[in-house]
Amino acid sequence: MKEMLDNKAISGYTVSESFRCLENIPRMSSDLFLSYCGWEKTTPSQLFAPASRRNHVIHFVLSGKGKMFYGNKTWEITRGQAFYIAPGEEIGYVSDENDPWSYVWIGYNGVRAEEYSGLAGFTVDHPVRDCADIEKIAELIEEILQARSLTPAENLYRMSFVLEILSILIRECEEIAARDARNPEEPDFVRYAMEYISKNFDKDLRIHDMASKLGVSRSYLSSCFKKSVGCSPQVFILNLRMERAGSLLRTTTLPVNVISAAVGYQDQLAFSKIFKQFYGVSPRDFRKGGCEVRVFSKKGDYENTML
Repeated sequence: MKEMLDNKAISGYTVSESFRCLENIPRMSSDLFLSYCGWEKTTPSQLFAPASRRNHVIHFVLSGKGKMFYGNKTWEITRGQAFYIAPGEEIGYVSDENDPWSYVWIGYNGVRAEEYSGLAGFTVDHPVRDCADIEKIAELIEEILQARSLTPAENLYRMSFVLEILSILIRECEEIAARDARNPEEPDFVRYAMEYISKNFDKDLRIHDMASKLGVSRSYLSSCFKKSVGCSPQVFILNLRMERAGSLLRTTTLPVNVISAAVGYQDQLAFSKIFKQFYGVSPRDFRKGGCEVRVFSKKGDYENTML
């Protein structure tokens, strides 16, 4: 659950000699959004016990070494490598006893997060890869940590660095082995479905009707859509609706019931319930002020996202 104060979702910035982290960053896009990022210099044998996370997380090792363990598998990881944690997977990691690592990380999500992670060379079964330009990535994460305001402009500024980080990783993969069988191109009907949904998400969309127009079954469309995009058509629709609703709340004075209808919900109460589940605050509180950043001086004082 998000920490709340006066009906506002609280973002946290923790800074100490060995740990810095910006957490619970408000989402402003459905395709891809940054949830948190940070830097840490660990102590010998510092353990993160196996736990699942809500976001996709990539750690970039700047110095030292350690191990990551998942099920009965263990990976030895050292400077110049990156390791990936997928949402919902019980993964732990520990720094080396004699040469503990330091690393930076980003945690992100969105309807295309799984796709971008795959293009960047990461899957659940292949969570570790070399990273040739790791110093550049560390510089970009430092830029994100310096941008702590929660204005739309600052959020776009942070996202520009996230996109650059992912583009570096994807470009390295393309240079090594292009897109392989684990990352097939989207079928034409999936691209059509995405375009159709993007233009009509404010209407009463039915996946079955859309599949019939495309000449495929509902289950086949949903399976191919999830494989290509990283989420089901229903989740894709939800993210588009919530992104549009958030934008209208921020940039207009339209009543909530009008915004609800404008994004495909005739029942305002149902809309408000879904909106709060998505953003962590009600539509009215979202419009009033959204979030604020609180500063902490010790790791663990702010407990929200699992790093």
